[in-house]
Formats: sequence, C-alpha cells, structure tokens
Amino acid sequence: MKRIVGAVLVGLMTFGLVLGMAASLNLTSDSLGSATTTVAACQAGALNATYTSTYSATAPGYTVGTVTIIGLAST
Repeated sequence: MKRIVGAVLVGLMTFGLVLGMAASLNLTSDSLGSATTTVAACQAGALNATYTSTYSATAPGYTVGTVTIIGLAST
C-alpha cells in the first residue's frame, strides 16, 4: 500500500512540475505551431540562408541536404 501511495505522490509531483514549467513559457499564438519572438541582432548585416532539398519516394517527403548561410560576420 505504501508503494502505491508513493507512486501516486511521485506522479502528482511530476505532473505539477511539468505543468509549472509549461506555464512559465509565456507563449501566445492563435495558430498551430510555436510562437515567434523577436530578438536583438548579433551583427549589423543581414544573414541569408539557402538550402538544397530532394524528394524521397521511399519515405515520402523532402529531405534537406545542405544549408548554406551567407553574410555571417567572422567576429
């Protein structure tokens, strides 16, 4: 009986911890997916990213093979 009570208490504590962490994220969105947040830039110039993708018939969908970032400051 003590094991069952202990397991229930651990489960409730874990649930409360996860719920508290999720509530502290402070994200709001009216659509599916995660929210977006604007952050300060680490450099004055703009970054551009290009990528190559291929379609796979065996596992339907696109796969990104290479991502190239252009304009990243060396500092």
